[in-house]
Amino acid sequence: MQLPAMRKFVSKIEGKGSILDLESIRVLAFTVAFLAFGFLFSGITPIEFLLSLKPKQAHAQTSRIAITIPFDSAEAETGDLIVVEDGEYTYAQKDYHENMYGVVVEEPAIALNDRTLDAENSIRVISSGEAYIKVSTINGDIKMGDFLTSSSIEGVAQKADVSGYVIGTALEDYANENTDATSVILAHIDIKSAYIPNRSQKNLLNFLKTGATAPILSPLTTFRYLISAMVVIASFIVGFSSFGKISGKSVEALGRNPLAGRDIKSAVVFNFIFTFGIMIVGIVLSYLILVL
Repeated sequence: MQLPAMRKFVSKIEGKGSILDLESIRVLAFTVAFLAFGFLFSGITPIEFLLSLKPKQAHAQTSRIAITIPFDSAEAETGDLIVVEDGEYTYAQKDYHENMYGVVVEEPAIALNDRTLDAENSIRVISSGEAYIKVSTINGDIKMGDFLTSSSIEGVAQKADVSGYVIGTALEDYANENTDATSVILAHIDIKSAYIPNRSQKNLLNFLKTGATAPILSPLTTFRYLISAMVVIASFIVGFSSFGKISGKSVEALGRNPLAGRDIKSAVVFNFIFTFGIMIVGIVLSYLILVL
């Protein structure tokens, strides 16, 4: 039996060309009533229910792809620094190791698993991207942006203060008076050789070693500095040689024709401005070579 008000509502809907019929309205009303009773007896508000439907993001320790390598996983911990020695994977145990491979991770965003390796004899390692790395203050406190490298502590990184091979860059600060203590900080893993200018060199031998290795560790930067220096030197040579030649000719012309002294002096001033402009252009070009 349909109520008059319900019939009137249905007739309005049908008049507007809606596909809803009385049966659909009954189902909708039953669903709303069911949800209302459910929220009432469960104590959950509709907002909390909607938030619970939002997919949760999985926590990942890295932002790149990790791969599995043969290693004793029982001993490895998150952040351990792994190197390659004599064709085998092992912990880093010396400063500025030249064969650093990556850091151990347990929950990477993406992992490429080697099915030939079982879980007990393999670990996941990341070689680039953001990851947590085990560090120590054996070489001083670490500031965000400092280069990190291997240390004499097994599997632990330290602050890099001289040029050499680095594992990446620190994204967090870390300070501890106990140099034997270790912790895990977030870092950007980017294994490479880096030139690190250090104004407070430990000794003269270290200073000479750093200067000698600069072209090898950072050849592109060294090449840019050489090109920049050549541009500046060339601009000064061209400017001064042009100014010298024109000035000499102007003095000779002034001796032959004193009446044209005003024009000759104007030409000398113009030549000086032109020479100065050449030098400025050379300096600007040199700066652009360094910064671009």
